[in-house]
Amino acid sequence: MGAPLAARAAPASRFEACLTVILAAEGGFVNDPRDPGGATNLGITARTLAAWRHAPVGTEDVRHLGRGEAAAIYRAHYWNTIRGDDLPVGVDLMVFDFGVNAGPARAVRLLQEAVGAFPDGAIGPATLRAVRGVNDTADLVDRLAAGRIAYYRSLSTYAAFGRGWVKRVEQVRQNRRRGGWWGTLAPSPSTWVPCCRFFRTDTPTAHSRSARYRFPPASTRIPAGGRSRGCDTIACRGSSAPPPSAHCRRR
Repeated sequence: MGAPLAARAAPASRFEACLTVILAAEGGFVNDPRDPGGATNLGITARTLAAWRHAPVGTEDVRHLGRGEAAAIYRAHYWNTIRGDDLPVGVDLMVFDFGVNAGPARAVRLLQEAVGAFPDGAIGPATLRAVRGVNDTADLVDRLAAGRIAYYRSLSTYAAFGRGWVKRVEQVRQNRRRGGWWGTLAPSPSTWVPCCRFFRTDTPTAHSRSARYRFPPASTRIPAGGRSRGCDTIACRGSSAPPPSAHCRRR
């Protein structure tokens, strides 16, 4: 096989892919009087920014918040709290996005309830074992989406913001269901290696319900110089040994 397979995607790639989706949904500076969070920029409220800087901030501080500082806040206060690097692709974005929108602890409790773990709002080994025991991550994403919408409908501000919240949830859900992650996760030398077979892993290539595997698009394939004799070498990821037989079909 040559180079060993990486255990999982590089954290920077996973985080940045999810953050790009979230920032697109959050947009720029907003100061809607109907929003109890007050002035917001890139999804970061004045309260969150003040906590990050350990100093009072005003509306103008929020207005001039840069992407780099916002990304650092998202990683430290949200992504790391939900253990994004340890969650399946698709689940990571759904939980991360809900954490940004409603608080990391609430997002984690929703995940724990969905996988049958104790809902204490903190991800530990028991929760991660329960998540890894889920055979159909697409179904898990659907159930998390339904839980998010139920929560939003319970809020007094649903009449003002509910339509946008539901649309946002659906966009995240559909991204996972149609395998849209191939467009956001770029291959890198440390995480993508030559191989002749697909591995059943927690990656966008796996569709556990049918146990059939999808070829990544041409943009992720290894150049001609990386092809191995006797097989159609592609770029793939794996976290375990291949199954006795891998039935791969194009979709």
